[in-house]
Amino acid sequence: NSLVEEFVFRKFVGERLLELTGSQTLSIIGSAAIFTLHHTVALSFYFVWWQTLLGTIGILVAGGIWSWLYLRYYSLSACWISHAIADVAVFGTAYLILF
Repeated sequence: NSLVEEFVFRKFVGERLLELTGSQTLSIIGSAAIFTLHHTVALSFYFVWWQTLLGTIGILVAGGIWSWLYLRYYSLSACWISHAIADVAVFGTAYLILF
């Protein structure tokens, strides 16, 4: 899942926004915002509003960092590996909370 998300949100969305705006800053903000919206919808099915809000803040920051990282090096490797590690940590924690 993390590899697909990195291709979609960093490679496709990030590069298209960069082409459209000519601004790395707007590309980073835009791709991070779309990445966050996608995850916020999913979070809202499992958590109450304040937990969703906290998760959304973390996702926005992570999305911004990964977008910057991709535009800095034009490589998905670091984005994918760190995203996969974050997923393991988040899903492990969620499992402990929910079950």
